[in-house]
Amino acid sequence: MKKSAIMQLLLDDPCNPDMFVYSREYCSKINETAHLDEKLEKKLNDGEIYDLYVKYKNAIEELNLIDCETHFKYGFKFGIRLGIEIAQDEE
Repeated sequence: MKKSAIMQLLLDDPCNPDMFVYSREYCSKINETAHLDEKLEKKLNDGEIYDLYVKYKNAIEELNLIDCETHFKYGFKFGIRLGIEIAQDEE
């Protein structure tokens, strides 16, 4: 039996990456990014520039997480507002 969206949200991890199906384009870009990152890290070696690069990557990753969370919260709030409007229209 398929779970309702509400039960899935309550019982499952809604951010579980196994629940998402990524497009070929996305997978291609992930592979390209990983390949370029490996090449760049080899060129930088160790040292001050490498440390700066790692800090930069970490900051970008944190920024992306904040961005995703912000969009998720907006979408969730919008979904609740939409549900309330639909429920009020049915009364």
